[in-house]
Amino acid sequence: MRFTQTLTTLLLGATFTSLVAASPVNKTLVRRDQNLDDDIEADDETWARYTAWCGSTVSKRGLETRANKPSWIHNEVAMGNAAEMSGIPIGLWTQGLVTCLGVGAIGTKKEGGATYRALAHFTADKFSKESQWTRFKSMVENANLENVRTFLSVPDRENGVPDGWTDADKELAEEIESELKDRMDSLADGDAVKVVRQMKPAQERQGEAGSMGIDPSNVVYIEGNVVS
Repeated sequence: MRFTQTLTTLLLGATFTSLVAASPVNKTLVRRDQNLDDDIEADDETWARYTAWCGSTVSKRGLETRANKPSWIHNEVAMGNAAEMSGIPIGLWTQGLVTCLGVGAIGTKKEGGATYRALAHFTADKFSKESQWTRFKSMVENANLENVRTFLSVPDRENGVPDGWTDADKELAEEIESELKDRMDSLADGDAVKVVRQMKPAQERQGEAGSMGIDPSNVVYIEGNVVS
C-alpha cells in the first residue's frame, strides 16, 4: 500500500511538472510607474535649489516679472495646481515655468462630444510630485475621453540654464522629465508632444517665456507658440 501511494505521488508530480513546462510563458512586461516622491532621489541641497528656481521670475533689475497674458478668456493655473474645463469657452493658462513642468491634455467627451482640456503647473519639489500627478491623471481619466492628446513643457538642461546650475540639477531634471514623459504617453492616444524651452528667459524677462496655455478651442500654446 505504501509503495502504491508513493508511486501515485511520483506520477502525479511528474504530470504536474510536465504541464507547467508545457504551459506558454507570457513574456509581456508590464511597466510599473515609479513613485515620484520615493524613487526620484537627490540630496536636500539639490532639492532646495531646484525647487527655489521654479517660479523664480525676477528681472535683471530685481523686479518680479509676469508673462504676457493671452487675449482669450482663461482661468490661470497656479504653481502646483491643476485645472480642467469642458463645454464652456474658457481656456487654461499658467506662467512662471522654470524648473517646473507644464503638462496638458486635450480631448473630446465620448458622451456629447464636448471639447475637454486640462492643464497642470507641475512643481518639481521633493514631496508633492506624486500627489500632483495623481490629481491630473484622475481628471483626464475620469473625463471619459476619446482622441486624447497630451503635451509637456520641459526645461532645457543644457542651454539657457539658471545661474548655479550643476550636474546634480541636470540629472534630477532628466529623471523627472523621463518619468513624466512616459506617464503622459500612457494617457494619450499616441505619444505626448514634448517641447523643450530655456529657463533663463523665463527668469529674466517678460513676454511669453515660461508660459503654457490651452485656449477655448483646444489650441495648445507653449511660450506663445502653437504646438497642437
